[in-house]
Amino acid sequence: MEHLLKKGVHCQATIMAINGDTFTKLTVQNKNGEDVSHLVSLRTFISGEILQNISLTPRFLYRLGQYVAELTSALEDFSHSFYETFDCTWSLNTVVKLTDIMYVVKDVNLRNVCEGVVQAFKDEVITRKSGFRKSQIHGDLNEQNILVLQPLNKSESSPLEADDAQVCGLLDFQDTALSYPLYDLAILVCYMLMTFSKVPLLDIPGYILAGYQSKLKLTESERLAFRTCVAARMVQSLVMGAYTHHMDPSNHYVLTTSKHGWQALETFWSADRISSETRWEQLVQSFKP
Repeated sequence: MEHLLKKGVHCQATIMAINGDTFTKLTVQNKNGEDVSHLVSLRTFISGEILQNISLTPRFLYRLGQYVAELTSALEDFSHSFYETFDCTWSLNTVVKLTDIMYVVKDVNLRNVCEGVVQAFKDEVITRKSGFRKSQIHGDLNEQNILVLQPLNKSESSPLEADDAQVCGLLDFQDTALSYPLYDLAILVCYMLMTFSKVPLLDIPGYILAGYQSKLKLTESERLAFRTCVAARMVQSLVMGAYTHHMDPSNHYVLTTSKHGWQALETFWSADRISSETRWEQLVQSFKP
């Protein structure tokens, strides 16, 4: 976070403890009267609305694409030895392991879609990794981790209009990793596809790509793997959510993306690939917000 702040990317900052440490050990009693220790770290507050609360527009999707490109550029020169071996559960690299828990998807047709995407990831993404750029990524650019803000001339009581909103902060760096910037782009697109929007679903990737590629260009390998990476994250989010809920039925948070997610996945993955990619390229070349 400190690295991004120095680069001008808005995110939380760590508030040091009075002894100068970034973490403090706190011991409290649990409900059984037992002493339990926790590591506590305090962050600064960022004012804003989570992206989930706004309705997407082409202009705002374009700006989101630009934001991800700026984030990627800011992280290009970040390095830390910890991340040389770290890989979190939610990394796209673990998509191939989803076959072990695919039984939680009860609908046979949906399960077949998921299995098809996982196979495509093996065939079309893993085989092209040598052509991907590599650097630090955020790893979880979803609609609840991006903060947006109204312009100063908007009243607090007026509805938040996406065309007027600006990205003002980034939350939750738990899944940050040394990986492929393509993954951050695909993850963002995945969650925008599963967020309610009046923008035609199959156009959403194109507007984001237009913004992204106004700042950074995809390599040919990344371009060819993009669609499958997006679908793979959709499958990962939906299957992992179903699995977590299966193990803990009281955890309804993990089903957030499933409200629109399954239909979005079916629509996105069943669409003709050539037609979709042609449309995205048209938007990249022609859309000017």
